[in-house]
Amino acid sequence: MIGRLKIKPIQARNPNEPNRPSTTLELLFDLAYVIAVAAAAAGFYDRLSEHDLSGFLTFIVAFFILWNAWTSFTWFASGYDPDDWFYRLSVMFQMFGSLMIAANIHQFYEQGLTWIGVTGYAIMRLASCSQWWRVYRQVPDHKKVAGRSMVGLLTLQALWIIWLFLPSVLQTPALFLFIAAELLMPVWARSEQFDNWHPGHIAERYGLLPLSYWVRAS
Repeated sequence: MIGRLKIKPIQARNPNEPNRPSTTLELLFDLAYVIAVAAAAAGFYDRLSEHDLSGFLTFIVAFFILWNAWTSFTWFASGYDPDDWFYRLSVMFQMFGSLMIAANIHQFYEQGLTWIGVTGYAIMRLASCSQWWRVYRQVPDHKKVAGRSMVGLLTLQALWIIWLFLPSVLQTPALFLFIAAELLMPVWARSEQFDNWHPGHIAERYGLLPLSYWVRAS
């Protein structure tokens, strides 16, 4: 029992590791995100059935938030994946954040991005930061990528909170600027030291997510 509660030190994984399939935890993670994306798509369908195209931007924002958090977890898991109870708990918090967005997706279409969406995103972000903090403390050769990831994640989350209080005339242009920053941050963070991701694992992960959504839709 004591051994199961022990938190294992994180180690960078071997990118040439054979037989590197998706874990059951990753598949469960995909299921939570498929539910969230399906909820966003259902809201978009309802708007289209009413001949209301304004829901397109809302769907793009909701999908981007979910997809961006999914990719953050996927690339981390490809490079580290410690698989102890603390890591699993942090992943559960990330899933909770996505389901929180899914459960309130109707507010996205009725009111736009609200504090509920930002809160769900913040939960996912803080859980991700806890994982990078362990890398920063326990993998000496990866302090730079871990530090950049934490700074980038926390800075972007602070910007989303500030976005809630911007005048409505500034929110739309700021939205596109923040999305651009979200896309550029991982490129900057992982440009140093992050060479331990597994190509075969990443290819499988990106293939399984749309497949899981297709299976659920059918």
